[in-house]
Amino acid sequence: MIQALLGQRPVAQLNRWVVEDVLAAISICQRRRLRVNARIAKSTALRSIHIQHPDPEAAEVAAHVIIGKRSAAMAFRLEALGDRWLCTALDLGAEWSRMIGSN
Repeated sequence: MIQALLGQRPVAQLNRWVVEDVLAAISICQRRRLRVNARIAKSTALRSIHIQHPDPEAAEVAAHVIIGKRSAAMAFRLEALGDRWLCTALDLGAEWSRMIGSN
């Protein structure tokens, strides 16, 4: 998901794993990023992750990621769908808007 947001992977690779609203939001972020910065590869790392299970068939995830030299937060909800998890909500921290529009 992070690589799609940064324009390093096609959004279509997420079709099976995210609902349409989330996919559209990721696509918008990617287009903004590519319009401003082209396809610049940045190193990415997961710094920490916290998972809550409000229901046995749902997980709410908060993640701290490092992208290049910047730090950002993201939160998302996963819901069980058969034998896989489906991302049904995505919230990006404020730092993402600066990353999407800057180098």
